[in-house]
Amino acid sequence: MTYKLELYGWQMWFQQKELEQSEIEKIEEYLNSNNVVLEDCWWEIEGEFGLDIFDVEFVKPFWYDDTLFKLYNQANELVREFQLSQITDHFEFDENAEGSCIGVMPEFSEKSGYLMKIEESKGGIAVFHFNSDTPPLPKDFSALGGMIETPDSDYEYVESLYFKGNLIEEADLLDSIGKAMTVKLYK
Repeated sequence: MTYKLELYGWQMWFQQKELEQSEIEKIEEYLNSNNVVLEDCWWEIEGEFGLDIFDVEFVKPFWYDDTLFKLYNQANELVREFQLSQITDHFEFDENAEGSCIGVMPEFSEKSGYLMKIEESKGGIAVFHFNSDTPPLPKDFSALGGMIETPDSDYEYVESLYFKGNLIEEADLLDSIGKAMTVKLYK
């Protein structure tokens, strides 16, 4: 039988770009001459300096224990609801699995630093489809986490989602509402 899994909660749109010293100086000069902070004028800076192409970019759910899973059968009837905190640790399925770690640390930059932007939204996240001969239970699901490390904070996210140890692919997106944006210049 085919099942549908919907995720609800908080998600991030992460973008990162390594910058040359001259790019950092242009951004800082713009901020100082206009007496603004980066988050308040991001859209102007993005267009003016051509910073709309990033080295790393993705949209993923934040790793919050209360991320909601809604499971539906083929008749689109709700079978059960559960939270991320109730699923199995993915290392029980694959002890060699490794999540990614993205460092946004200027001391490791091959250039002079990083520009990082995270847009946060809340609501629907994604839809997954998969097959199962038996009604799925929360313990049948697992997730592999990823992390973004910055000088002033760490951000954990759900990198991949699995059913009985097998990767399930995102089929559709769900609607969410933008809640916050963080833009940082690390040099």
